[in-house]
Amino acid sequence: MYSQAIPAKKPVNPDRAPLDKPGSRIGDLTEPEVILTIGSNFLLTIESITAFIILIDVNMFSLIALIQSSLSQFFNDQEV
Repeated sequence: MYSQAIPAKKPVNPDRAPLDKPGSRIGDLTEPEVILTIGSNFLLTIESITAFIILIDVNMFSLIALIQSSLSQFFNDQEV
């Protein structure tokens, strides 16, 4: 009923997956390597979040300006 796992026909190239080799152990990376690995991804995330917030601000300010001008025009039309 249960079949055994079939071995991979094309093993992963060690150059493409250096951390997946059988001899890899916990602690192979030094602290600076870990910081660089995590830190670079973190900084990219922060940059994208900052760009997104700036985009929201620009859209919000343009929308507020549009609403204010529409209201101003509406009330000026009501006075006539």
